[in-house]
Amino acid sequence: MQTDAANLVPAASDLPGVGWEALDELVSGGGQGEAELIDCVGPEFPGSAETLDSASSPHFVRASGQLVHGISVVFATAEAGSRAAAVLRRAAFARCLGDAVMADLGAAADDVEPLAVDDAARGWGHRIRFTGASGAGVLPIQLDLVVVDSGDALVLLLFADTPSPFPDDQRRHVTERVEARLLAGR
Repeated sequence: MQTDAANLVPAASDLPGVGWEALDELVSGGGQGEAELIDCVGPEFPGSAETLDSASSPHFVRASGQLVHGISVVFATAEAGSRAAAVLRRAAFARCLGDAVMADLGAAADDVEPLAVDDAARGWGHRIRFTGASGAGVLPIQLDLVVVDSGDALVLLLFADTPSPFPDDQRRHVTERVEARLLAGR
C-alpha cells in the first residue's frame, strides 16, 4: 500500500524540457491536497475518514505560458480510491472546476473580462478552455485534467497552456512518469 502522497505528485525531474520554475512549496499531509478538490467533488468523494494522506505539488511554470500541477490522495481502501477516481473523471467535476478557475481568473485580473468556459472529454481526461477579453485582445487558456490511479491512490494532474493546448507528447511524458511511480509503490 502506498502511503506517502508527496512522492506521487509531479516533481521537477518529471517535467519535459528546461526552464521550469516552482512557484510554491510542496504541500503535504493533513488533507491539504484534498481541500483543493472539495468544492467540486460532491458527496460521493471519500471523506477524511477514508483518506490516509494527500499532497499538492508546486505549480511548475515556464515562460512559454505552460503550467503543471498535481494533487495526490492516498485512501484507506481500493474501493474508496476507485470511487474518488470515478468522481474526478466525470464531466460534472471538470465543468465545476472550470467554472471555479474562470471565477478566480476574473477576480485576479482587473483588466480581464471572463467570456466563456467549456470542457470536452478526451481519451486521456478532460480539456477545459477559458476565454477572456483584455486590452490586448481575446486570450484563450487551455487546461487539461488527467487522473492517474492505482486502486487506493490517485493523482489529479493539471496541465495548462496558452494560447494552444499543452502539447500531447509533453502531457504524456509527465503522466507516464507519475503513473510509473504510482504503480511502483504497489
